[in-house]
Amino acid sequence: MKEQSARALKCVWQAWYPLLAYLCMIDIVSLVAAATGAAAGDGQELIGTMLAAVIMAVLLFGPYRAAAGSVQPISSRRYKAAALVILVGISACLLFNHLFIFLGFTSASYQQAQEMLYAPDPMIQFLAIGVFIPFTEELVFRGFGFGRMRRICTFTPAAIFSALCFGVFHGNIVQGVYGFCLGFILAWVFEVYHRIWAPVLLHMTANITSLLLTWLAPGSGADAGPLPALTVVLLSGVFMLFGIYRIRGEDGRMI
Repeated sequence: MKEQSARALKCVWQAWYPLLAYLCMIDIVSLVAAATGAAAGDGQELIGTMLAAVIMAVLLFGPYRAAAGSVQPISSRRYKAAALVILVGISACLLFNHLFIFLGFTSASYQQAQEMLYAPDPMIQFLAIGVFIPFTEELVFRGFGFGRMRRICTFTPAAIFSALCFGVFHGNIVQGVYGFCLGFILAWVFEVYHRIWAPVLLHMTANITSLLLTWLAPGSGADAGPLPALTVVLLSGVFMLFGIYRIRGEDGRMI
């Protein structure tokens, strides 16, 4: 019993030490920026988080690849699988964001977070929110967190716990609920395809979709009203379920 408990604790530590390291790296980058006299505001928080994400990606990718070397390859064609993952990513972003709009679900801390995220130049937003941060977050929360928890428990508790950690990581109730819902889907596609590229692609797609909505169609937000939001919810929900159904059928697995 003691030996099993020790193995479980070791597995939990191996699963979540990257998250602790990522949080520490974000704080270190912020402290260094403050010490060098970098001005706060104007998106500096996002730039700092992006820099921390790049550093952690470099540090974590090697250990992740070494640990994932024995994973079996996916059986489906890569391009078809990528198209389905992209479909689910776009649909999930539209579904959850417009569902929150329809329900009037918001908070002051969420509005502050949005102002911080969209303060920098659009290219910085794209690189940070669309590329580097989702890549590192998938290494941390799915590659290490979910993947190593999966060694000691079944899919559902591992997915729920990793999604809960992912939601809490975002720091406010609105993004927390969104992060939990998306995090569960991200864990599921990782479970199906057994490759980190699947949740990375889905996460990047969802984030880039959110960026494009903000840049190109600001009227699709809360100002558009509840009825257009409900229409988007219904349509995107149908497309997301279709994508999930095809992904399941393609690989022949069930949760």
